[in-house]
Amino acid sequence: MSLRRRPKEKDPSPAELEDFLVRQRRENDRPARAPRIPARRITGVRVDIDGVGPASDRPCPVVTLTPRRVERELVVLHGGAYAFGPSPTTWRRLHRYAHLARARTTVPLYARVPNADAAASFPGVVDAYRRVAESAEGRLVLMGESAGGGYALGLLDVLRREHPEVRRPARVVLVSPWLDLELSSPGVDELDAVDPALSIVFLRAMGRLWAGDEPADAPHLSPVRMDPTGLPPLTLLCGTREILLPENEAFRDAARAAGVDVEWVLGQDQLHVWTDQRTRAARAANATVLRAITGTGPTSG
Repeated sequence: MSLRRRPKEKDPSPAELEDFLVRQRRENDRPARAPRIPARRITGVRVDIDGVGPASDRPCPVVTLTPRRVERELVVLHGGAYAFGPSPTTWRRLHRYAHLARARTTVPLYARVPNADAAASFPGVVDAYRRVAESAEGRLVLMGESAGGGYALGLLDVLRREHPEVRRPARVVLVSPWLDLELSSPGVDELDAVDPALSIVFLRAMGRLWAGDEPADAPHLSPVRMDPTGLPPLTLLCGTREILLPENEAFRDAARAAGVDVEWVLGQDQLHVWTDQRTRAARAANATVLRAITGTGPTSG
């Protein structure tokens, strides 16, 4: 059974989850490689990967997408329920962002479950972000998608508490972020009936593994519970057919109440990370993301 493409009506059984974890551990143990994109898609973007050699002092591999002309920096934390790496569709879209936004795009290939929990994974991401922040001369944007959205906010929480000297991003872009490892917000069960993409059973299982020995409701693991005071301006996208919608609405409201500038994009009848689709709604959402990266879009809404 493939948990990426499983029928919505059949949540994974305990045996299927156990089998998945065995297979995913082997997959995550494979050496990281730079993504391969068809030549017609590259549009002049150079792809490099660092931190994979045995002599490397980097805590996690980092892929960098560098356009011919660099005007800004983008750090992206990918999705995948803290278990999967970036999909080919995600890489193609990030190539497009790098090209159109003229943004050097850094993607940490962070340690994932079941091989590592959050405590083991965070140092590598903090290191990767710090390196970009220290060298960036222009606009710096942090982006997170799905689990990477929760990771991005968790990173800001860790930086605020442990590394206050590190430069913060000018804006944070969150696409369908997973903000509550326990999926405990009211309304989640009702949305489960209309969300064909996400499984509550699977996400909660991955969330328990990601939390490890830490409480799953710790703010850096479930940012819906973080104090949003002082966060950079946010662009937050979520679809109406996602089980993640209630926690996104709760976080939006808390952030706005704390004085954070939040651009809210509600995708009517849209699914999880609909930016990966080939639809008019996806094109509009990607245009919003690009404006947020370049700093040419609205600052609230």
